[in-house]
Amino acid sequence: MRLHQESLLGERVYSQTLTSGLQLYLLPKPGFRSIHALLSVGYGSIDRCFALPGAEPMSVPDGVAHFLEHRLFSSSLGDVGDRFALLGAEVNAHTTFTNTAFFFNCTDRLEDCLGLLLGFVRNPSFGAEGVSREREIIARELQLYGDNLEWISFFNVLQALYGKHPLAVDIAGTPESIQLIDAPLLEFCHRTFYRPDNMTLIVGGDLAVDSITSVVEGLMAGSTRATGPVLYRHAAAGEPGTVTTATLPIVLPRLCVGFRDQQEGLQGEVLLKRELALEVVLDILFGSSSDFYLRHYESGLIDAESFGCEIYAEPEFCFCLVGGDTPEPDTLREEIMDELTRARAGDLLTRGFPRAARRAYGQSVQRLDQVEGGVGALHSSVSRGGDPFGLFSVHRQLAAEDLHVCLEEVLIPAMGAHSVILPGGIQE
Repeated sequence: MRLHQESLLGERVYSQTLTSGLQLYLLPKPGFRSIHALLSVGYGSIDRCFALPGAEPMSVPDGVAHFLEHRLFSSSLGDVGDRFALLGAEVNAHTTFTNTAFFFNCTDRLEDCLGLLLGFVRNPSFGAEGVSREREIIARELQLYGDNLEWISFFNVLQALYGKHPLAVDIAGTPESIQLIDAPLLEFCHRTFYRPDNMTLIVGGDLAVDSITSVVEGLMAGSTRATGPVLYRHAAAGEPGTVTTATLPIVLPRLCVGFRDQQEGLQGEVLLKRELALEVVLDILFGSSSDFYLRHYESGLIDAESFGCEIYAEPEFCFCLVGGDTPEPDTLREEIMDELTRARAGDLLTRGFPRAARRAYGQSVQRLDQVEGGVGALHSSVSRGGDPFGLFSVHRQLAAEDLHVCLEEVLIPAMGAHSVILPGGIQE
């Protein structure tokens, strides 16, 4: 058992790789009532193409990872949500571009909840009738998101940034792709990716480290390691300056400007530092306390509730988005690009760095001071090759010069792409 410490905050994390290959992280939170556990599987929506050991690359339809997440909740012993409820716990899951996570909250009966979590994830029940029913549910989900402004805007700008790469496809797949997913395919992908050595379990709360370690080892007894597939996650680039447009029954247009990192393959603390530097840059330039925000809020060019920034940083891709509702999307796009140009020419980032860096550090500390937030923060770090407390090391390393590097390598006006959603189909 390895001990990781964040001495300034008095936090500890214990980690161990079990015989089965499962990565276990325990975050003791003495005195906290709630317990949060997260089981992450290294299988996401962009894992459409892979090669088994000694075999040629193969492709599967879009949406398999998400379909698996849904289907695992229907076991031969009944609905998983109902079984957790009988233990006084709540369970949920989500699929991202690069992983699938299953998590629960409880206040007691932790051992029973862990047994249920590891049991239903590793022992699925795939029947043709159940898969057909799940396909209908996901098809309705896709229909609902087809009218969601934020969702459409998000994937439209990814299409502009990454072309035909799986990043630009809805995580749930498409109405056409889910028709190609059947029980044998789900069984095959589950066997390929849902291996203990491709899983990470993080538990936070008022817990006994040795006791929980023994419980998890017992639950994983008999599991063996296997050689995983080679993943083809490389993100192809779209053409710089690409624009995607769509219409929805909305009142104001929605603009989303995207920038992709020109570097690839960053991981661990290097990637965490890149993400943090981008966060600080965007806060200084476009955050709610920035001159840009105040100026354009007062003029009516931006909408306070919808305008904001997002960052997605993984070893295989890194991009950031800026935008929101606006009566004049072309004008707002020009103003965003002009602000980036002004930042290059002046000392705005250097002057704003101390305040924005302190704010980012405070948010990280606040997140770690919560059970669920702390578990999420650890997962964010270790899933990208970092130390459990790698982000806090990065906070101490960050300098104003790192912000200027982001301007030169990520936030390049000439390399940006954007999406515009226009009002249409509204009845008078």
